[in-house]
Amino acid sequence: MMEIELFGLHADLNVRSRVAWSESSVTALYEQLDQPCVILVTCHRFEIYATKKIDANRILDRYEGQAVEVYTKQGNEAVRHLLEVVNGLHSQIFGEDEILRQVKQAYATSVRMDRCDSKLHRLFQLALRCGKEARSRFRMSEHPLSIAYLARQTMGDLRGKSVLLIGSGEISRRLLGYLKDEPCTIYIASRHQKHANALRAIAPQAKVVPFDQRVATARRCDLVCCATAAPHLVLPVFLNEKPLVLYDFASPRDIDPAFATQKDVTLYTLDTFAALSKANEAIRKEALEDIRALIERDVKEWDAQNASGMQAQTLRALHAQIDEISGQTFFSLEQKIDLTDREKAVLKKSLRASMLRLLHTPIHEIGTHYDDLEPATVQRLFAVEPDKERNEDECI
Repeated sequence: MMEIELFGLHADLNVRSRVAWSESSVTALYEQLDQPCVILVTCHRFEIYATKKIDANRILDRYEGQAVEVYTKQGNEAVRHLLEVVNGLHSQIFGEDEILRQVKQAYATSVRMDRCDSKLHRLFQLALRCGKEARSRFRMSEHPLSIAYLARQTMGDLRGKSVLLIGSGEISRRLLGYLKDEPCTIYIASRHQKHANALRAIAPQAKVVPFDQRVATARRCDLVCCATAAPHLVLPVFLNEKPLVLYDFASPRDIDPAFATQKDVTLYTLDTFAALSKANEAIRKEALEDIRALIERDVKEWDAQNASGMQAQTLRALHAQIDEISGQTFFSLEQKIDLTDREKAVLKKSLRASMLRLLHTPIHEIGTHYDDLEPATVQRLFAVEPDKERNEDECI
Protein backbone atom coordinates (compact mmCIF):
# COMPACT_ATOMS: atom_id res chain seq x y z
CA MET A 1 0.00 0.00 0.00
CA MET A 2 1.30 3.45 -0.92
CA GLU A 3 2.16 5.59 2.08
CA ILE A 4 1.90 9.36 2.29
CA GLU A 5 5.40 10.83 2.25
CA LEU A 6 6.18 14.28 3.65
CA PHE A 7 9.33 16.24 2.87
CA GLY A 8 9.74 19.61 4.57
CA LEU A 9 12.36 22.11 5.56
CA HIS A 10 12.78 24.94 8.05
CA ALA A 11 14.81 28.08 7.33
CA ASP A 12 15.08 31.42 9.09
CA LEU A 13 13.85 34.71 7.62
CA ASN A 14 17.24 35.63 6.13
CA VAL A 15 17.45 32.33 4.22
CA ARG A 16 13.81 32.57 3.14
CA SER A 17 14.53 36.06 1.80
CA ARG A 18 17.47 34.79 -0.27
CA VAL A 19 15.74 31.65 -1.56
CA ALA A 20 12.22 32.61 -2.62
CA TRP A 21 9.71 30.19 -4.11
CA SER A 22 7.68 32.15 -6.63
CA GLU A 23 4.62 30.75 -8.38
CA SER A 24 6.69 30.06 -11.49
CA SER A 25 9.42 28.25 -9.53
CA VAL A 26 6.82 26.05 -7.82
CA THR A 27 5.32 25.26 -11.24
CA ALA A 28 8.81 24.36 -12.50
CA LEU A 29 9.36 22.09 -9.50
CA TYR A 30 6.12 20.21 -10.23
CA GLU A 31 7.46 19.60 -13.74
CA GLN A 32 10.85 18.47 -12.45
CA LEU A 33 9.49 16.08 -9.84
CA ASP A 34 7.02 14.60 -12.36
CA GLN A 35 5.13 12.58 -9.72
CA PRO A 36 1.90 12.90 -7.72
CA CYS A 37 2.46 15.50 -5.01
CA VAL A 38 1.16 18.70 -3.41
CA ILE A 39 3.68 21.49 -2.78
CA LEU A 40 2.78 23.76 0.14
CA VAL A 41 4.75 27.02 0.25
CA THR A 42 3.92 29.76 2.75
CA CYS A 43 5.84 32.60 4.36
CA HIS A 44 7.24 30.19 6.94
CA ARG A 45 7.19 26.71 5.45
CA PHE A 46 8.10 24.56 2.49
CA GLU A 47 6.51 21.10 2.41
CA ILE A 48 5.79 18.44 -0.21
CA TYR A 49 3.19 15.72 0.32
CA ALA A 50 3.52 12.77 -2.05
CA THR A 51 2.70 9.10 -2.53
CA LYS A 52 6.30 8.09 -3.13
CA LYS A 53 9.67 9.30 -1.89
CA ILE A 54 10.68 12.80 -2.97
CA ASP A 55 14.06 13.42 -4.62
CA ALA A 56 15.30 15.91 -2.02
CA ASN A 57 18.33 16.95 -4.08
CA ARG A 58 16.10 18.85 -6.52
CA ILE A 59 14.99 21.08 -3.66
CA LEU A 60 18.20 21.28 -1.62
CA ASP A 61 20.22 22.38 -4.66
CA ARG A 62 18.46 25.77 -4.38
CA TYR A 63 19.64 26.10 -0.77
CA GLU A 64 23.30 25.32 -1.41
CA GLY A 65 25.41 26.93 1.32
CA GLN A 66 22.33 28.00 3.32
CA ALA A 67 21.39 26.76 6.80
CA VAL A 68 18.22 24.65 6.54
CA GLU A 69 16.68 21.91 8.65
CA VAL A 70 15.11 19.01 6.73
CA TYR A 71 12.35 16.84 8.18
CA THR A 72 10.46 13.87 6.75
CA LYS A 73 7.43 11.86 7.88
CA GLN A 74 5.62 8.83 6.50
CA GLY A 75 2.19 7.26 6.75
CA ASN A 76 -0.09 8.35 9.58
CA GLU A 77 2.58 10.69 10.97
CA ALA A 78 2.57 12.62 7.69
CA VAL A 79 -1.25 12.68 7.70
CA ARG A 80 -1.33 13.89 11.32
CA HIS A 81 1.23 16.60 10.51
CA LEU A 82 -0.90 17.97 7.65
CA LEU A 83 -3.98 18.05 9.90
CA GLU A 84 -1.96 19.95 12.51
CA VAL A 85 -0.69 22.36 9.84
CA VAL A 86 -4.15 23.11 8.45
CA ASN A 87 -5.36 23.86 12.00
CA GLY A 88 -2.50 26.31 12.59
CA LEU A 89 -0.73 24.21 15.25
CA HIS A 90 2.63 24.65 13.49
CA SER A 91 2.14 28.29 12.50
CA GLN A 92 4.22 31.06 14.05
CA ILE A 93 0.90 32.62 15.02
CA PHE A 94 -0.93 29.74 16.68
CA GLY A 95 -4.26 28.81 15.12
CA GLU A 96 -4.09 31.50 12.43
CA ASP A 97 -6.75 31.34 9.72
CA GLU A 98 -4.68 32.13 6.63
CA ILE A 99 -3.09 28.66 6.53
CA LEU A 100 -6.45 27.07 5.67
CA ARG A 101 -6.66 29.19 2.50
CA GLN A 102 -3.01 28.46 1.67
CA VAL A 103 -3.50 24.68 1.94
CA LYS A 104 -6.61 24.91 -0.24
CA GLN A 105 -4.67 26.94 -2.81
CA ALA A 106 -1.76 24.45 -2.81
CA TYR A 107 -4.18 21.57 -3.36
CA ALA A 108 -5.87 23.45 -6.23
CA THR A 109 -2.49 24.09 -7.88
CA SER A 110 -1.61 20.39 -7.73
CA VAL A 111 -4.94 19.54 -9.36
CA ARG A 112 -4.36 22.15 -12.06
CA MET A 113 -0.86 20.73 -12.71
CA ASP A 114 -2.31 17.20 -13.00
CA ARG A 115 -0.15 16.07 -10.05
CA CYS A 116 -2.90 15.06 -7.62
CA ASP A 117 -3.73 11.34 -7.56
CA SER A 118 -6.77 9.83 -5.83
CA LYS A 119 -4.95 9.33 -2.54
CA LEU A 120 -3.81 12.94 -2.36
CA HIS A 121 -7.31 14.07 -3.31
CA ARG A 122 -8.73 12.21 -0.32
CA LEU A 123 -5.99 13.42 2.02
CA PHE A 124 -6.44 17.12 1.24
CA GLN A 125 -10.22 16.95 1.24
CA LEU A 126 -9.98 15.36 4.69
CA ALA A 127 -7.54 18.05 5.87
CA LEU A 128 -9.64 20.97 4.61
CA ARG A 129 -12.77 19.53 6.18
CA CYS A 130 -10.94 19.10 9.50
CA GLY A 131 -9.66 22.70 9.41
CA LYS A 132 -13.10 24.13 8.67
CA GLU A 133 -14.77 22.02 11.36
CA ALA A 134 -12.25 23.07 14.02
CA ARG A 135 -12.72 26.76 13.25
CA SER A 136 -16.49 26.41 13.24
CA ARG A 137 -16.78 24.37 16.44
CA PHE A 138 -14.18 26.10 18.59
CA ARG A 139 -14.65 29.67 17.26
CA MET A 140 -10.97 30.54 17.44
CA SER A 141 -11.55 33.44 15.05
CA GLU A 142 -13.32 35.26 17.89
CA HIS A 143 -9.79 35.86 19.25
CA PRO A 144 -8.09 37.29 16.14
CA LEU A 145 -4.47 36.50 15.46
CA SER A 146 -4.25 37.64 11.85
CA ILE A 147 -1.19 39.66 10.96
CA ALA A 148 -3.39 42.57 9.82
CA TYR A 149 -5.23 42.61 13.16
CA LEU A 150 -1.99 42.49 15.16
CA ALA A 151 -0.49 45.27 13.02
CA ARG A 152 -3.49 47.51 13.64
CA GLN A 153 -3.10 46.93 17.39
CA THR A 154 0.43 48.39 17.24
CA MET A 155 -0.54 51.49 15.22
CA GLY A 156 -2.28 53.33 18.04
CA ASP A 157 -4.11 56.59 17.36
CA LEU A 158 -4.01 57.35 13.63
CA ARG A 159 -5.63 60.75 13.82
CA GLY A 160 -3.93 63.04 11.30
CA LYS A 161 -1.48 60.30 10.21
CA SER A 162 -0.77 59.11 6.68
CA VAL A 163 -0.47 55.42 5.78
CA LEU A 164 0.96 53.86 2.61
CA LEU A 165 0.02 50.31 1.61
CA ILE A 166 2.37 48.75 -0.93
CA GLY A 167 0.77 45.67 -2.49
CA SER A 168 -2.82 44.74 -3.23
CA GLY A 169 -3.16 41.21 -1.84
CA GLU A 170 -5.05 39.66 1.06
CA ILE A 171 -3.09 41.40 3.85
CA SER A 172 -3.64 44.82 2.26
CA ARG A 173 -7.36 44.07 1.95
CA ARG A 174 -7.58 43.13 5.61
CA LEU A 175 -5.62 46.19 6.70
CA LEU A 176 -7.94 48.45 4.73
CA GLY A 177 -10.86 46.85 6.53
CA TYR A 178 -9.35 48.08 9.82
CA LEU A 179 -8.25 51.48 8.48
CA LYS A 180 -11.25 52.53 6.40
CA ASP A 181 -13.04 54.31 9.28
CA GLU A 182 -9.91 55.87 10.81
CA PRO A 183 -9.23 59.64 10.58
CA CYS A 184 -6.08 59.13 8.52
CA THR A 185 -4.91 59.57 4.92
CA ILE A 186 -4.46 56.29 3.04
CA TYR A 187 -2.31 55.74 -0.05
CA ILE A 188 -2.17 52.53 -2.12
CA ALA A 189 0.69 51.58 -4.45
CA SER A 190 0.51 48.42 -6.55
CA ARG A 191 2.11 47.14 -9.73
CA HIS A 192 -1.40 46.33 -10.90
CA GLN A 193 -3.56 49.44 -11.26
CA LYS A 194 -6.68 47.31 -11.59
CA HIS A 195 -6.01 45.60 -8.23
CA ALA A 196 -5.27 48.91 -6.52
CA ASN A 197 -8.53 50.40 -7.80
CA ALA A 198 -10.39 47.31 -6.57
CA LEU A 199 -9.07 47.99 -3.06
CA ARG A 200 -10.69 51.42 -3.14
CA ALA A 201 -14.05 49.64 -3.01
CA ILE A 202 -13.17 48.89 0.63
CA ALA A 203 -11.93 52.41 1.40
CA PRO A 204 -13.15 54.85 -1.29
CA GLN A 205 -11.22 57.70 0.34
CA ALA A 206 -7.89 55.95 -0.32
CA LYS A 207 -5.64 57.50 -2.96
CA VAL A 208 -3.93 55.31 -5.56
CA VAL A 209 -0.36 56.35 -6.43
CA PRO A 210 1.81 54.93 -9.25
CA PHE A 211 4.03 52.07 -8.11
CA ASP A 212 7.17 53.89 -9.25
CA GLN A 213 6.29 56.73 -6.85
CA ARG A 214 6.15 54.45 -3.78
CA VAL A 215 9.46 55.69 -2.31
CA ALA A 216 8.57 59.36 -2.76
CA THR A 217 5.17 58.69 -1.16
CA ALA A 218 6.73 56.71 1.70
CA ARG A 219 8.95 59.70 2.57
CA ARG A 220 5.80 61.73 3.28
CA CYS A 221 4.02 59.07 5.32
CA ASP A 222 4.04 58.14 9.00
CA LEU A 223 3.41 54.43 8.44
CA VAL A 224 4.29 52.17 5.51
CA CYS A 225 2.93 48.63 5.12
CA CYS A 226 4.50 46.32 2.52
CA ALA A 227 2.88 43.05 1.48
CA THR A 228 3.94 41.95 -2.01
CA ALA A 229 5.09 38.70 -3.57
CA ALA A 230 8.18 40.31 -5.09
CA PRO A 231 11.40 38.25 -4.82
CA HIS A 232 13.40 41.43 -4.13
CA LEU A 233 13.20 44.57 -1.98
CA VAL A 234 10.45 46.99 -3.01
CA LEU A 235 11.28 49.70 -0.46
CA PRO A 236 15.01 50.55 -0.44
CA VAL A 237 16.45 52.36 2.54
CA PHE A 238 16.17 56.17 2.61
CA LEU A 239 16.92 58.79 5.25
CA ASN A 240 13.74 59.51 7.17
CA GLU A 241 12.97 63.12 8.13
CA LYS A 242 10.38 62.25 10.82
CA PRO A 243 9.43 59.23 12.96
CA LEU A 244 8.54 56.32 10.70
CA VAL A 245 6.86 52.98 11.40
CA LEU A 246 7.41 50.23 8.84
CA TYR A 247 5.55 46.91 8.50
CA ASP A 248 7.14 44.22 6.35
CA PHE A 249 4.62 41.40 5.89
CA ALA A 250 6.57 39.62 3.15
CA SER A 251 8.91 36.66 2.90
CA PRO A 252 11.28 37.29 1.20
CA ARG A 253 11.46 40.77 2.69
CA ASP A 254 9.97 43.79 0.96
CA ILE A 255 11.68 46.42 3.13
CA ASP A 256 15.42 46.94 3.39
CA PRO A 257 16.55 45.66 6.85
CA ALA A 258 18.96 48.62 7.02
CA PHE A 259 16.00 50.76 8.15
CA ALA A 260 16.29 49.09 11.56
CA THR A 261 19.57 50.92 12.20
CA GLN A 262 18.10 54.38 11.64
CA LYS A 263 16.95 56.76 14.33
CA ASP A 264 13.19 57.15 14.87
CA VAL A 265 12.36 54.13 12.71
CA THR A 266 10.38 51.16 14.02
CA LEU A 267 10.46 48.07 11.78
CA TYR A 268 8.01 45.19 12.25
CA THR A 269 8.54 41.88 10.40
CA LEU A 270 6.72 38.55 10.31
CA ASP A 271 8.93 37.30 13.13
CA THR A 272 7.93 40.30 15.23
CA PHE A 273 4.25 39.44 14.94
CA ALA A 274 4.87 35.87 16.04
CA ALA A 275 5.99 37.28 19.39
CA LEU A 276 3.10 39.77 19.57
CA SER A 277 0.46 37.06 19.25
CA LYS A 278 1.01 35.42 22.65
CA ALA A 279 -1.97 36.91 24.53
CA ASN A 280 -4.72 35.70 22.19
CA GLU A 281 -2.71 32.55 21.54
CA ALA A 282 -3.13 31.55 25.19
CA ILE A 283 -6.92 31.82 24.80
CA ARG A 284 -6.85 29.81 21.59
CA LYS A 285 -4.71 27.09 23.13
CA GLU A 286 -7.54 26.32 25.53
CA ALA A 287 -9.11 24.54 22.55
CA LEU A 288 -5.89 22.65 21.75
CA GLU A 289 -6.95 19.39 23.43
CA ASP A 290 -10.27 19.42 21.55
CA ILE A 291 -8.52 20.13 18.25
CA ARG A 292 -6.08 17.27 18.81
CA ALA A 293 -9.02 14.94 19.51
CA LEU A 294 -10.54 16.06 16.21
CA ILE A 295 -7.26 15.37 14.43
CA GLU A 296 -6.95 11.89 15.92
CA ARG A 297 -10.52 11.12 14.85
CA ASP A 298 -9.65 12.03 11.27
CA VAL A 299 -6.36 10.07 11.34
CA LYS A 300 -8.42 7.00 12.31
CA GLU A 301 -10.84 7.77 9.48
CA TRP A 302 -7.89 7.91 7.09
CA ASP A 303 -6.76 4.50 8.35
CA ALA A 304 -10.23 3.08 7.86
CA GLN A 305 -10.46 4.45 4.32
CA ASN A 306 -7.14 2.92 3.37
CA ALA A 307 -8.13 -0.43 4.85
CA SER A 308 -10.65 -0.89 2.02
CA GLY A 309 -8.85 -3.15 -0.47
CA MET A 310 -11.73 -3.13 -2.98
CA GLN A 311 -11.80 0.68 -2.99
CA ALA A 312 -8.09 0.83 -3.74
CA GLN A 313 -8.46 -1.78 -6.48
CA THR A 314 -11.29 0.16 -8.13
CA LEU A 315 -9.26 3.36 -8.13
CA ARG A 316 -6.21 1.53 -9.50
CA ALA A 317 -8.35 0.02 -12.24
CA LEU A 318 -9.76 3.43 -13.22
CA HIS A 319 -6.29 4.96 -13.40
CA ALA A 320 -5.08 1.97 -15.43
CA GLN A 321 -7.94 2.59 -17.87
CA ILE A 322 -6.98 6.24 -18.14
CA ASP A 323 -3.37 5.27 -18.91
CA GLU A 324 -4.43 2.62 -21.43
CA ILE A 325 -6.97 4.73 -23.35
CA SER A 326 -4.82 7.88 -23.43
CA GLY A 327 -1.84 5.71 -24.47
CA GLN A 328 -3.77 4.08 -27.32
CA THR A 329 -5.05 7.45 -28.54
CA PHE A 330 -1.53 8.89 -28.43
CA PHE A 331 -0.13 5.94 -30.39
CA SER A 332 -2.84 6.33 -33.04
CA LEU A 333 -2.22 10.07 -33.44
CA GLU A 334 1.55 9.61 -33.42
CA GLN A 335 1.25 7.37 -36.50
CA LYS A 336 -0.78 9.97 -38.39
CA ILE A 337 0.93 13.25 -37.44
CA ASP A 338 4.58 14.22 -37.76
CA LEU A 339 5.48 15.60 -34.31
CA THR A 340 8.65 16.79 -32.62
CA ASP A 341 9.70 15.16 -29.34
CA ARG A 342 8.42 18.17 -27.41
CA GLU A 343 5.06 18.08 -29.22
CA LYS A 344 4.77 14.37 -28.45
CA ALA A 345 5.38 15.00 -24.76
CA VAL A 346 2.78 17.79 -24.69
CA LEU A 347 0.23 15.66 -26.56
CA LYS A 348 0.73 12.67 -24.25
CA LYS A 349 0.31 14.83 -21.16
CA SER A 350 -2.74 16.64 -22.58
CA LEU A 351 -4.51 13.39 -23.47
CA ARG A 352 -4.05 11.98 -19.98
CA ALA A 353 -5.11 15.28 -18.38
CA SER A 354 -8.28 15.29 -20.49
CA MET A 355 -9.14 11.77 -19.37
CA LEU A 356 -8.53 12.72 -15.74
CA ARG A 357 -10.82 15.74 -16.08
CA LEU A 358 -13.52 13.52 -17.59
CA LEU A 359 -13.33 11.05 -14.68
CA HIS A 360 -12.59 13.61 -11.95
CA THR A 361 -16.05 13.34 -10.35
CA PRO A 362 -16.22 9.50 -10.36
CA ILE A 363 -12.71 9.25 -8.92
CA HIS A 364 -13.55 11.82 -6.26
CA GLU A 365 -16.75 9.97 -5.26
CA ILE A 366 -15.01 6.59 -5.11
CA GLY A 367 -12.17 8.08 -3.10
CA THR A 368 -14.35 9.79 -0.49
CA HIS A 369 -17.74 8.00 -0.44
CA TYR A 370 -16.91 4.45 -1.44
CA ASP A 371 -18.95 2.91 1.38
CA ASP A 372 -22.08 4.63 0.03
CA LEU A 373 -21.59 3.20 -3.47
CA GLU A 374 -22.59 -0.20 -4.79
CA PRO A 375 -19.33 -1.90 -5.92
CA ALA A 376 -21.10 -3.97 -8.57
CA THR A 377 -22.60 -0.82 -10.10
CA VAL A 378 -19.19 0.87 -10.16
CA GLN A 379 -17.68 -2.18 -11.86
CA ARG A 380 -20.44 -2.24 -14.53
CA LEU A 381 -20.27 1.50 -15.21
CA PHE A 382 -16.52 1.61 -15.68
CA ALA A 383 -15.87 -1.98 -16.78
CA VAL A 384 -13.44 -2.56 -13.92
CA GLU A 385 -12.85 -5.96 -12.41
CA PRO A 386 -11.49 -6.61 -8.91
CA ASP A 387 -7.98 -7.98 -8.73
CA LYS A 388 -8.88 -11.42 -7.35
CA GLU A 389 -5.35 -12.48 -6.54
CA ARG A 390 -4.59 -9.25 -4.74
CA ASN A 391 -7.92 -9.44 -2.90
CA GLU A 392 -7.16 -12.94 -1.67
CA ASP A 393 -3.71 -11.85 -0.52
CA GLU A 394 -5.17 -8.94 1.43
CA CYS A 395 -7.61 -11.27 3.18
CA ILE A 396 -4.86 -13.58 4.43
